[in-house]
Amino acid sequence: MSNPVSVEVIGLQEFAAALARLSAVAAENNLILAAKAGAMPIRNAAAEGAPKKTRTLSRSIHIEILSSSRASVEVMVGTDVIYAAIHEFGGVITPKKAKALAFEIGGELIFAKSVHIPARPYLRPAFDTNLEKAKSEIAAVLTKLLGEVAR
Repeated sequence: MSNPVSVEVIGLQEFAAALARLSAVAAENNLILAAKAGAMPIRNAAAEGAPKKTRTLSRSIHIEILSSSRASVEVMVGTDVIYAAIHEFGGVITPKKAKALAFEIGGELIFAKSVHIPARPYLRPAFDTNLEKAKSEIAAVLTKLLGEVAR
């Protein structure tokens, strides 16, 4: 599910010099702020595109900081809802202990050896369609923060 994205920074020496003027804590906090701003368009689009029967899945989509340092931040947009992956990728559900799955549809009890759940992607399309916006958000936050440092 995780596909790394590389971003080329033009003017890296100037950026590094301005970043050096910040304290280590301020630099890390500002990078976290920029990363979260960049992740927000993806998070919002994923929540909008998620299946909405109960809205639990769409409400659960969040931004998480996986790692951070003075020089880099790794963020994740995702959810911890147990059925999120089956919606994103689709798959086949089979019984683990019983001979058949049992569920009710319209008051009628149904038994099946397996059930195919079609993919209903919401995270990957959100990433694909909002990557440029995410990069722009990150750049805007960093530009503003570095402008404040330069003063």
